[in-house]
Amino acid sequence: MHRCLPCGLLVSLLLSGCASSDNTPVLRSLDSFKGESACYDRQTEPYTAVVDTHLHYRPFDGRAIPFNEVNDYLSQTSVRFANVYGIGQMLPSDSLCSNYLKCPGTPVSPTTRNDFVNAANMLEYKPDDLHLTLSMTFTDLSDPEAPPLP
Repeated sequence: MHRCLPCGLLVSLLLSGCASSDNTPVLRSLDSFKGESACYDRQTEPYTAVVDTHLHYRPFDGRAIPFNEVNDYLSQTSVRFANVYGIGQMLPSDSLCSNYLKCPGTPVSPTTRNDFVNAANMLEYKPDDLHLTLSMTFTDLSDPEAPPLP
């Protein structure tokens, strides 16, 4: 069952945690954010972020980083929550450009392709120690009658 946490509860959970008794830094598990008895000890826990609010597995200029590899990076750090985005736009297939920022004037169209790749990877390789929230690209608001490209 999926539960949505109210903002106040989420903030208190993100500020809480569990400390080790030997004063070594603790990388919190995803499970440590569940329940009401969590504690946070600034003496032993790192000050690093636990949320990545905008994550792309496929960069704008290059090949996709494998799903499990990115998840390993997140797991090795303190990130336990991430909002996952496809790129949301695509350059023409016959374009020599790999990044729209490097090719002014090259048309860019919305696409849901990477959103579906992210969803397929999530179904096949869902991590146990991360909470990933997938996004979805929608229509081109400058041309709302046109369907998104596959």
